This record gives sequence, structure tokens and C-alpha cells, in this order.
Amino acid sequence: LLKGWIDRVFANGWAFDFSSDAKLVKKLRHLRVHLVGVGGADGGTYERHGYADAMKTQIDHGIFNYCGASVVTSELL
Repeated sequence: LLKGWIDRVFANGWAFDFSSDAKLVKKLRHLRVHLVGVGGADGGTYERHGYADAMKTQIDHGIFNYCGASVVTSELL
């Protein structure tokens, strides 16, 4: 559900502008983001399997940084 929401909201034209003949324009540079993720296992499990790093890469960088938003804090509980 969350991925579907992100795909619909963080869309080309609103969160960023991109076309094959133009440079990427990040349109959310004015946003400061604080992320709190809720995990279904203990911290050791997330570290052992690399889940925490994967989530930061995909969400912090892959979504918010791509749109220009500044991730101020990113925590996983």
C-alpha cells in the first residue's frame, strides 16, 4: 500500500520534473523530512540482514533525495 501511495504522490510533474530531453529538476527542495519507520523484528535482525541500510537507501535516498527533500532524521524502531 505504501509503495502505491508513494508512486502516485511523488510523481513526475509534482515532486520532480524529468524528461528525456531535459535535466532532472528536484521540486521538493523546500521540505525538511523526519522519518520514523516501524520494524517487525529486533534491531539485530535488521542489522544482520542489512534491512536498515536497504530501507535508508530506498526511502531516504531513492525517494526523498531524488525529489530534493532534505532528510533531517531517519530512525527505525
